[in-house]
Amino acid sequence: MTSFALWSVPIATGLAYAPHFTRVGILFRHSVFDAKEPREINSTKDPATDKLIERLGFAHVNQLETLGLYAGGIAVAIATDVPPKRTTQLAAIYISSRALYTLAYANPQLLKGLLRTACFTVSLSAALALWGHAAQRIKH
Repeated sequence: MTSFALWSVPIATGLAYAPHFTRVGILFRHSVFDAKEPREINSTKDPATDKLIERLGFAHVNQLETLGLYAGGIAVAIATDVPPKRTTQLAAIYISSRALYTLAYANPQLLKGLLRTACFTVSLSAALALWGHAAQRIKH
């Protein structure tokens, strides 16, 4: 079971970059991606598409902001012998909530944005729980 928890870190990294690559794909499709200035976002001339591109960029950044906390949590959970079943459960919660988070971020009309907030809260709670379980196992 620890195998999934360990593999969940590269899976989470892939999830973190999914919005970025989706955004770049949209820019390519609209012929506005400039490889010389990849961080400069040119307008597609469609306000809805431009807003989606902006939201995907924010989703990517937010995924990266939580990735370190999560990856470190997996590492310390494994290192301190947190029961593999619990580590795997928390990994599954984090991965599934972050996947849903990206979909919710790209589609803010889902529950008026509340789904995104709920997914963020659940994923952050799972990452922090990994650290909490590890801290409980350390003998002083």
